[in-house]
Parts: sequence; structure tokens; C-alpha cells
Amino acid sequence: ISPNDDLRRKLVAAGGIENPIAGGCIWSTDGIFRETSSLVSKQRAAGALAVDMETTGLWAAARFREISLATVVVISDVLDGHEHRTGFHLPQFKEGLNLAAEISWQVLTQQPLT
Repeated sequence: ISPNDDLRRKLVAAGGIENPIAGGCIWSTDGIFRETSSLVSKQRAAGALAVDMETTGLWAAARFREISLATVVVISDVLDGHEHRTGFHLPQFKEGLNLAAEISWQVLTQQPLT
């Protein structure tokens, strides 16, 4: 399933040049303990930019309800090869969440960013 192009364009435009918004594939799984190094490498080679546990459910509901969807993911942890660096505690993660919420709200309400 592909995101709604209009929503995606609006999210990217709202993000502005200083705010890194990348478009791409998200690997969604409910089994974090199945995220082996080899599977991470395989998903990365297939084009996955991130892994999460919620996106698949959102897309399934959107498809069932026949509604448009684009998702915004703020990366907290970095899993690179054999190293796993957590980031939930970092100020940059919290800033990213706030920015994602603000951008999403702007797009949904068509209001300018403050």
C-alpha cells in the first residue's frame, strides 16, 4: 500500500528544509525479539528505512475503511548491525515527537506552523 500522495506532499512541505522528512518503506512487525541482525540487514537491503510495531495496523484499518493515510514515524532507537542504541530518553527524540505532532496538526487543519 502506498501513502496518499497529497498527504505525503503536504507533510514534506510542512516539514521545511531544516526538518528531515524522508519517504520510504517501513518494516512493521509485532515481534521485536525476531529482529535479528540478518533479518534487519535483509529488510534494509529491501529498502526499509525504519521498523515499528504499529504501522501495519494503521494501514490495515485504512484499507478496510477505504480512507487515505500517510504515517509519520519519529525514530527513537538505532539498530545498526549488532549495535542497538536506545533514544527514548534523548531530548532530540522528544523534540522530534513535538515537531511531528505540530507538522501533522498543521497538515490536518491546514494551519501555518507557528
